[in-house]
Amino acid sequence: RNISFDGELEYAAYADPYTENESGREVFHGFYARDYSGKYLINFRIDDTVSGDVRMASIEAAADPDDPHNDMEPIDFGNGLYYYYDNFDDIFPADLTVGQLCDKLAAYWGYSGWTLAGTKDEFYGLDTEAPSPDLLLTDLPEGNYYATVYFDGDQENVPMYFQIMHFPGRVCFMFGEGHAVG
Repeated sequence: RNISFDGELEYAAYADPYTENESGREVFHGFYARDYSGKYLINFRIDDTVSGDVRMASIEAAADPDDPHNDMEPIDFGNGLYYYYDNFDDIFPADLTVGQLCDKLAAYWGYSGWTLAGTKDEFYGLDTEAPSPDLLLTDLPEGNYYATVYFDGDQENVPMYFQIMHFPGRVCFMFGEGHAVG
């Protein structure tokens, strides 16, 4: 999905800019694309600096003031209530399924196919089954849940992940190599 915004690209100075991963690929550790209107915050990492492929990204979209809030319990931070919204359609089409997402990622990264897998993560206490390819992304479980996928043709057989999350006033979609804590 094309997201346009009025912002700029910055290097994220939280890590050495270039390192070499286990496969010998040169890794560039992170850019932020900041939208100064306050609508989007996009973080991404480019692993292969020759191809420029994004290998990990999180995309957040703030709800618009006229978006209806959902029925999740609002949070009171002492200075008012902060509501949750379902504005994922600001990031991806509302009818996008897990299988369609995997198809798009496989095509982008040049893989020939994909296999969904269960997720085992001791830190989060996860031992989940793979989601159905026909499941809408917006119907994925939330909380500590994330889905794991392997791509056909990946010589390193690196597990990839994707996840959706609600935060007060915004939503987030993440995908890429190696879950942040898993």
